[in-house]
Amino acid sequence: MNRRNFSKTMTATVAYEAYDAAALAKGATKRGDRPNILFIMTDQQHAGMMSCTGNKWLKTPAMDRLACDGIRFETAYSANPVCVPSRTSMATGMMPGRLGATSNGTGMKIRSIPEKVHASSLGMSAKAAGYDTFYGGKVHMCNMLDPLNAGYGEYFEDQRDELPGACIDFMKRKRNNPFFAVASFINPHDICYAYTAYKNKGKGGIAGRLYREASALPLDQLPPLPENFAIPPDEPSQIDGGLSSKAVTPARILRETYDEREWRMYRWMYCRLTERVDGEILRILEYLKEAGQEENTLVLFTSDHGDMDASHR
Repeated sequence: MNRRNFSKTMTATVAYEAYDAAALAKGATKRGDRPNILFIMTDQQHAGMMSCTGNKWLKTPAMDRLACDGIRFETAYSANPVCVPSRTSMATGMMPGRLGATSNGTGMKIRSIPEKVHASSLGMSAKAAGYDTFYGGKVHMCNMLDPLNAGYGEYFEDQRDELPGACIDFMKRKRNNPFFAVASFINPHDICYAYTAYKNKGKGGIAGRLYREASALPLDQLPPLPENFAIPPDEPSQIDGGLSSKAVTPARILRETYDEREWRMYRWMYCRLTERVDGEILRILEYLKEAGQEENTLVLFTSDHGDMDASHR
């Protein structure tokens, strides 16, 4: 079976079976040899941040390869627009509010989840179905869903440059079972530090470096403002009133102080951070190709949620 047909026959079933150990094991038996599964997740990457979506301001060859060889779900959406509830939903198959994860704060404070939900969570399902399991990168869920508590045999903490190598090391081992590997990357989430770089005039970290680079570019080399950039004149006051000035990305302050150039620099930095994580993903995909494992590995790619990216309506 070629990779394209393999993806078409597998994607829909795995989306359901990943949450149900019995169904996954039963389905795998029917299919004969079970596929390896690689689940790649980025953080805060909205749906238009791939060159295959027509975005000409960045290049994402790894993500484009997955879209070309597989299926792109254009009407999928996140269960919640922030990290912890969205990740909790993906890990459990439950709407996050049913478990008490209505925000990052409430999600991290969850003390327990129903045993049936925990037993059928993503890592536990894969483990029960006989997979060798690995979780690498960002977690950002309650303690009950920490990888080593939730079915993963190994956990690697780095969320950036070291993660591809650790994931590859796990996948290349000789084994009797198929693998289920999660590669959870932090970027392009570092866009959250764009305001810090602006406030510190380009000092510190990757955001500071990108800010300095963007500052040196002429305006026509920066992405244009989106069509829905402007704040509506009749916007309810509660929206602005609910924005914290103490947030890492203080939306109220940005809306008051950023001019057009600053917003366009923000968008340019967001593109570069997305390209950075695409390069990290490419390392993993290249290993699968070189090792001859492309045809028997199902690759799932998603982000936990998006970014407003200078959109205000």
